[in-house]
Amino acid sequence: MSSDRREFMKLTAATAAIAGTAQAATPAAAQTAGQFKTIKALAFDAYGTLFDVFSVTALCEQLYPGKGNQLAQIWRAKQLQYSLMRSLMGRHRDFWGLTEDGLVWATKNLQLDLTTDKKKQLMEAYLSLAAFPDVKPGLEALKTQGIKLAILSKRRAQNAGGGGEECGNPRSS
Repeated sequence: MSSDRREFMKLTAATAAIAGTAQAATPAAAQTAGQFKTIKALAFDAYGTLFDVFSVTALCEQLYPGKGNQLAQIWRAKQLQYSLMRSLMGRHRDFWGLTEDGLVWATKNLQLDLTTDKKKQLMEAYLSLAAFPDVKPGLEALKTQGIKLAILSKRRAQNAGGGGEECGNPRSS
């Protein structure tokens, strides 16, 4: 999934560069550039596209030596599974709640002691996920082309502070 996201970012940035070229070098390039002139804005999913949900792995490893990667993987999988299941059942729960539920399930599954302090640390880490390294230059290239940018997120308003700065804060465009 990570390589798909990176390829998408590369393609999006390249498309923006092509679209902004005053004169196309070839007829095929001119045709491609013309297809994207009407794009005024792009919205990106926050988690897994712009922000690396596995940037919490280091903290997981620090808190649970030898189990950090496994915890991060199970936590994310359960978070997505809960989101899908609740959507299908029509039983909405906000993403922050799903994130917490996934963490609780993952630690129980791995038989790890999730103290109140560890839970707080891990949940707070989710509020400041690292952006993928190619995100900021890709978004800056799009902004240079005059394309408005936005982040789609399921975070509650009270948890939406921060985020975006490390990828050029697309919400400000």
